[in-house]
Order: sequence, then structure tokens, then C-alpha cells
Amino acid sequence: MLKKLKISLILFSMPLFLMGSGFEGKIKVVKKTYYDTSHYYYYVKDNKVRIDEYNQHDRLINSLIIDLSEERVFALNQDKKIYKELQPSHHNDGDSDDKYVIKKTNNTKRINGYLCYQWRVRNREKNSEIAYWVTKDGFQFFESMMKIVNNIGNCSDFFLHIPEKTGFLPILTVERNLVRYEKLRLVVTNIEHRNIQRDIFTIPSNYKKFHN
Repeated sequence: MLKKLKISLILFSMPLFLMGSGFEGKIKVVKKTYYDTSHYYYYVKDNKVRIDEYNQHDRLINSLIIDLSEERVFALNQDKKIYKELQPSHHNDGDSDDKYVIKKTNNTKRINGYLCYQWRVRNREKNSEIAYWVTKDGFQFFESMMKIVNNIGNCSDFFLHIPEKTGFLPILTVERNLVRYEKLRLVVTNIEHRNIQRDIFTIPSNYKKFHN
């Protein structure tokens, strides 16, 4: 499974370890497509992020451990007790900006208790328009994480082209093609501000390193 895992899953002038400060806790995200549903749990503490992915049957598929300050990403396979270091994506914000039409609208609505603002991004070449409903509550980790681990296709790429996004988190993301057919939906269903134990960001000692 690790062979098939691709990073395509977030740097400003300030150090990354400062950007990782702010929110600490657990975030649940539900990803829905026409074909399936997945659940993600983000665990955030200081400059570390862990992402656990579960399928629609609540089976743990894989985990990522991300060090924002060192720009390192490790994929863990719990079934086989192996891990592999992955290359960060190093997304370039300035890449082909002219192909993206970005509109920060005045539309607002409350989603899961958070006041959200609508941002829309369109790219005709990719036949997609994405609406992000974002909130700002010290989520500095998110942009840094997406630049390092860009794993949700257009949703990651489009978001990273938006200016002045530091500290914002999309609570609802909806991707449609240009004839308005919905392709993907991401919803943050729960945010817990709480202390996270540091040991969950450590690769277990009984895991072996995977070699291609």
C-alpha cells in the first residue's frame, strides 16, 4: 500500500515552527465522492501533525506524521508495522496564477458552530470550481501542512493559490465541474481544542523502515 501512496496531502519569511503554533487539538474531516466516503482525523500540536485516514467501514487505512519545521513526512502502515519517509510536495504558490480565478465573496454562514466566509476558485483548464467556506481561529498549521503534504488533488492546489489565507481552515469544501456536477465534498464535522500527547507523533519502535 505504501508503494501506491502518493503525496501531491501545508513558507513564508517566518520560520515554519512559528507557523505551527496556535491551534492544538483534534479535527475530524469527512470526504465524500460519488464512489465512497473517507474519514480523516488531524492531530495537531506545536509543529507536528498526524493524519489518520479511515475508510467508510471505519478501518484505519494509513497514517501520516508530519514535521512542519523539518518538512518531513512519514507514512505508517499499521497492519504491516512498516513506515516510509515521503518526499514533501513543495507546492509553488506562484505557479500559473493566471489560470485561477479567485473571488473572496461577502457570503457568510455558520457551519458546525463556526462563522464561515465563502471563497471561490475556478480553473477552466482543470474543469473545476471549488467553493471553500473558511473560518479563522489560529489554524496556522493548515497552510503549512498543505504545502508539504498536498493529498487532496484540486482542493489542495486551488486553496494554495488563494492570497492571504494564513490561519484559515476550510470547514466546508465543495468541488464541482463547470457544469455544476459535484465531484467532491469535504466537511469538518468536529473540532476539539485539547491537549495532544506527543507520543502519537513518534514512529513506534517495532515498526520497520520500508524500502522500495
